[in-house]
Amino acid sequence: MLALATALALLAAGCGRIAKPLGWAAPVAEGDQLFVSLDHGAITAVSAADPPQPLWHFPQKDTRVSLTVKDGDNQSNPKAEKLKLEGIYGDPAATAGMVYITAYSGHVVAINRADGTGKWAAQLPGRIIGGALAEGGRVYAATNRGELFSLAADSGFVQWRRHVAGGVWSTPLLVNGLVVIAGMDGSVSAYDADGNRHWRERPAARGIAAALTLADGRLYAASFDQRVYALDPTTGKTLWRSAAADNWLWTPPVVSGGLVYAGSLDGTLYAFDAAAGDTIKWQHDLGEMLRSRPVVVNGTVIAGATDGRLLGFQAADGTPLWEQAASGLPSEPNAPRGDLYAALLARQNAVYFITERSRGNDSLYVFDVSARTVREVKLQ
Repeated sequence: MLALATALALLAAGCGRIAKPLGWAAPVAEGDQLFVSLDHGAITAVSAADPPQPLWHFPQKDTRVSLTVKDGDNQSNPKAEKLKLEGIYGDPAATAGMVYITAYSGHVVAINRADGTGKWAAQLPGRIIGGALAEGGRVYAATNRGELFSLAADSGFVQWRRHVAGGVWSTPLLVNGLVVIAGMDGSVSAYDADGNRHWRERPAARGIAAALTLADGRLYAASFDQRVYALDPTTGKTLWRSAAADNWLWTPPVVSGGLVYAGSLDGTLYAFDAAAGDTIKWQHDLGEMLRSRPVVVNGTVIAGATDGRLLGFQAADGTPLWEQAASGLPSEPNAPRGDLYAALLARQNAVYFITERSRGNDSLYVFDVSARTVREVKLQ
């Protein structure tokens, strides 16, 4: 309970004040579009052209959407209502024709990718911190009350709901046809499309807030008990647990080249041996909290500290390569200043990212890995 209370305090700190959470959803790429959350409770679709161009913004001032679920109950006669969305913490989930967002206010919203119009909204009991999973005509989302919901993708109606953990901050993940979800009680559970539980394990002693990672036939989880866990994706059984970090592991594990990278709240980037996990291959103190998921681009691990710096390390051995302010020159008036919470997005030879300053300026930052320069792209 103490760990959860502290985590809630961090959540409050991350959003300025809990009464008006801002969210830290990361940019997401799907096809020729990017989806970014630049405003409180809002999302912008952006073309993946160079430079990126805004396509639509949701919601608009007078947007009304059919509210098909209220407080977890299906509505027999849904009415179009003006949504009061709060902070978007979970990354958007995009399919061929739709994008699904979740909000701290408990909403799951389906938005048409073509024009940004809302198709339906479902309001679930509790808060939603993780993102949604869209798969097989269903949309899955979990709440901080520990419930996993299966919603019909075409209507938002609740198909089933299950209590899966003491609380959930993570995003559901599809693993071998099952929906796998991690809990703030350290548990990991797997359900089929009909809501039947196939397995449940509790590998961690404390909460798993970060999204799970499936890579190389293993399921990886980073926990507040300061360890990474490798699980058998068919049974959930623990294959190994890592050596202990110095603080909570906050970022989702990133797996590449036989190593598992994870960042801690004390600002340390760790590289664990993916074969056994008991060996820390290398580690570096970034000097500030590390809450943004790192990326690996062309053999370089790129991490973003909360003060807005980007740092590059040789992926194999951790050799420091460069340190970059989130603007080409510190003297530039448009340089973003700190509060880099959202995960980095690697696309081709560029890294897209958002700071809290850029949210206020309706800007997306694009880092050219080869040239090591940052562009601020205005999306107004």
